[in-house]
Amino acid sequence: MCATTQSEGPPRRTVTGDHTPHHGRFAHHDRFAHRHHRRQLAGPGHSPSDPAPFTTTRPAVSLPTSRTARRSSRAHHPNRDSRTDILDAASSLIADGGFVAATTRDIAELTGMASGAVERQLGSHDDLLAAVFQRLAATELAAVDHASRTHGSTATGRLTALVGAFATRALHGRHTAEALLFEPVGARVNQERLTCRRQYHALIVGIIADGVGSGELPTRNPTTSARAVTGTVVESLLGHLSPTVPVSGDGRDGKDATPLIDEVTELVLRLVGARC
Repeated sequence: MCATTQSEGPPRRTVTGDHTPHHGRFAHHDRFAHRHHRRQLAGPGHSPSDPAPFTTTRPAVSLPTSRTARRSSRAHHPNRDSRTDILDAASSLIADGGFVAATTRDIAELTGMASGAVERQLGSHDDLLAAVFQRLAATELAAVDHASRTHGSTATGRLTALVGAFATRALHGRHTAEALLFEPVGARVNQERLTCRRQYHALIVGIIADGVGSGELPTRNPTTSARAVTGTVVESLLGHLSPTVPVSGDGRDGKDATPLIDEVTELVLRLVGARC
């Protein structure tokens, strides 16, 4: 959830080990390359073909190593979408170091474009970051929405899936998750965060309202409850999403993160009055 958002996924998932996502067509560039270890998520609703959490999803390809060679390569591939290249490059850099790492210079270096060409494609640097935020956030929201609809037939089941998906995906892509949720940025990205938060809020309001309507959940204001749910999930994960500070029990120390996800899920269900 963005800045105060939430997400969902299968009711139970196992997250282990340190994960540094780095996908996209830029994954093998000599300057920024590192080994990427894909971990398959346990539990229903996540297959190997599902988008990786909080990361770009385009196939990795090797780019020419010199700027001249990269520009020559682009000249021989006139159908290549420059905007998509730029967003892929920015997403890869964010997955490695947050928004602060996605500089125009480094994006230009990865794409083989001049810095001015990058700016002409997407406007100012703030506009570029807003565009990549929008794309990354849309991917996460779609995954959470899908999980809540396919892994739960009741409000309790849907909320359990929602929290599980959001937490699991966030813990697998800490740099991107922390960037989307907390990293200080300009006004344009903050506007996108507000839009993202409203979308998550609307999703959760719908689930709670359905539960109240069916008698599964006690009568209460779904709008207020949804705000409390998003705040609970995001704040509960705050310390665990730091890519540099190990926290016991969130998977980075080799331990199973399921207890953490279960604890956050239980907090959410108690908050809305569900029978746990």
